[in-house]
Amino acid sequence: MSLHQAASPQEPSTGCRECKRRRITCDRTLPSCKKCEKGGIECPRYGPKPFRWTNSIAVRGHSKGLSVPHYPPSPPAKRKRKRSDSREDESSVTPQTAPASSSTTTSPFQMTELSSPTEDDETLKFYISTVAPSNVWLDSDGNEYKRSIPHLAKRQPVLMMAIRAVCMRLMGADAALSDEASNTAIIEITQMIKPIVAQTTDATRAPHDVDFPDTERLEALLASMLILSNHSLVSSNLAGARSHREAARTIVRCLRAGKARKHALIDFLQNQLAIYEVLACTTLTNVEHIDAAILPEKRDDDVLFGEYIHILHRVTLLSLQRSPSPTVYTRAQIIPDFQRQFELALGSTLLAAGPLIATASKELRQDFIRTAHLYHHAGLLYTCERLRLGRVHEPWPTSAQRLFDILDEFQNITVQLYNLPWPLLIAGIVASENPVWQRKVVDMFEWLTRDSHYEHYADVLAFCQELWADPRRDWLVLAREREESGASIVSV
Repeated sequence: MSLHQAASPQEPSTGCRECKRRRITCDRTLPSCKKCEKGGIECPRYGPKPFRWTNSIAVRGHSKGLSVPHYPPSPPAKRKRKRSDSREDESSVTPQTAPASSSTTTSPFQMTELSSPTEDDETLKFYISTVAPSNVWLDSDGNEYKRSIPHLAKRQPVLMMAIRAVCMRLMGADAALSDEASNTAIIEITQMIKPIVAQTTDATRAPHDVDFPDTERLEALLASMLILSNHSLVSSNLAGARSHREAARTIVRCLRAGKARKHALIDFLQNQLAIYEVLACTTLTNVEHIDAAILPEKRDDDVLFGEYIHILHRVTLLSLQRSPSPTVYTRAQIIPDFQRQFELALGSTLLAAGPLIATASKELRQDFIRTAHLYHHAGLLYTCERLRLGRVHEPWPTSAQRLFDILDEFQNITVQLYNLPWPLLIAGIVASENPVWQRKVVDMFEWLTRDSHYEHYADVLAFCQELWADPRRDWLVLAREREESGASIVSV
């Protein structure tokens, strides 16, 4: 079947996408189903789903889930009025574009013409000084976003365009120009991924027979997807960010299914994606999406928060009764077991951080230790909340208090600010009945939004405030409603 083949408009073979998502039987009425109409929902009808990187190719075997990106046409970016800080609002603009065959589309060969070498050098300077340090747990000389990505971008135009897109947005440039850079990168990425996926999904080849000689191209693709996801988050375009993340999943699956050469930068980028994936899944309930999340490879013992990320994902899966572990927990066993796991993960993170903070200032070392403990308590609270274990018994009361105490103990919280969004989300959840804690959460999220220019943090704060005002006080129900409306919460 063709990648873009859909059900016949005269005789739909499947229900509409909205009914599928809601897991109800669709009546398949043309031109749109009556169930959507009755529910006051705009029916997406029966064609291919818009703004998706993937349409599945392989359905079984080692290549299951691998796919080739696909783009529907999209309207041009709209200019909005400028805010007081000179940044433009892109809340209604999605970084999607027309297929590469369109006559109005910029050719991949024209990518380098969108900027001059001098402009690229200035962009990379901004990226190295401002963007790259905020994308890792601990900034150091080993930060691959600073050490390797800029050099790679000079050789790979698609990566340069992705960097240009996010830097232009953060520097307050015209939103339309930023989106043009993003769309140009997307077009090229689509063409670059196709042969990689096709090779990996070739049913006549075993996984160990698949080879990827161009490691540098794979590095550029994966880095571009992570950077473009950031570009979407700056304007709180959550659908765009998720689409780019799913494209990155496709690339990583190709790497793991085939015989790609191991390389430090690829390992680094895979682990960066894994952190993003697992933290984003903590506010989701879609079983298939959560089950397919990319995780840090367990061979990487020196990955900061690597074991912690695995534990968080086990909690999320357990809440959906999809835990990969054969262990059958009783209520009395869950907390002690996860407490032990989180304590070991805390130790692993501090050991892995040792070489990175050995030469750092005492203030930075102590503040990173506070960050590690902040995540430790946030993880325990998330376990209690996600598994609905209640707030009366330990460790909830102690961990909740420690969470807010640590936020007040930082000596220079500005350096750790970009590590705090997820613990702040958990703080917002546990502060539902404490006005003092709520004020702290509001102040922190407003500071984070103002300092980072990432508008999706304002959406996370709005979610917390909605939770505090909701008489149900049930964050999971509220998060599910947000997810079903296409406005899921991403606090990363």
